[in-house]
Amino acid sequence: MNKKALRLNDYVHPVRDAADRIQRYTFGKSQLDFTADEQLQDAVVRNIEIMGEAARNVSLHAPEFAQQNVQIPWAALYAMRNRVSHGYWTIGAIGPRGAAPSIGRRPNRRELRS
Repeated sequence: MNKKALRLNDYVHPVRDAADRIQRYTFGKSQLDFTADEQLQDAVVRNIEIMGEAARNVSLHAPEFAQQNVQIPWAALYAMRNRVSHGYWTIGAIGPRGAAPSIGRRPNRRELRS
């Protein structure tokens, strides 16, 4: 496996893993639950940051992979990362369903073409 392929895996897997964690953390939670739980907010925000950074690296270092996987909103993931990282005064207002509206469901492995 070449160095570029190793780097791609280093970026793609964190996107998927962070999305899984966000889904687990917010499953069954209401907007009120999210707003009242600072620890949950911190966990979701941290995973959005991880997804956004990794998505940005996919776009920069493996643009052909990003173009082959247009079902994943690479730029939107990075934009959401910037929003939650730099707009910290609004985190409690976004909630689990509004935290990443453009992300949607997690793509399965078959949808990620390498």
